[in-house]
Amino acid sequence: MDQALAGVIDLNPGKSAPLTRQLYDQLRLAIADGRLRQGYRLPSSRMLAGQLDVSRNTVSAAVDQLAAEGYLDIARGRRPSIAAGLVRRPVADATARPAACPAVASATGQAAGRAVAPARNAQRPPYWNAVLRWD
Repeated sequence: MDQALAGVIDLNPGKSAPLTRQLYDQLRLAIADGRLRQGYRLPSSRMLAGQLDVSRNTVSAAVDQLAAEGYLDIARGRRPSIAAGLVRRPVADATARPAACPAVASATGQAAGRAVAPARNAQRPPYWNAVLRWD
């Protein structure tokens, strides 16, 4: 495995999280922590998949998600690289649940920090009918 990735990626098939999610989380954390510096080129998806003994689709899905979020720059025929201009900040635990918006919680009478689902008979905007079926 690449020297820079040696202590960064440790996939465990026995965990409940899918391998794609494990790879995504570990790369995202390494980028946010600064262990992988801007401009660093990751190995190709084929090479990384071979080194990690996972499917190329697993690697491609994680890389595509990181690129969509702006962590990686990708171009056809080139290896992915860490995006320039990222602000280094701690990354929240991916498994942590976000707290509910206090305004929503107070309006619905629910305690803050608890997610609130809309009532099944709640009024919804007309354009939702085209997007969602509530049958």
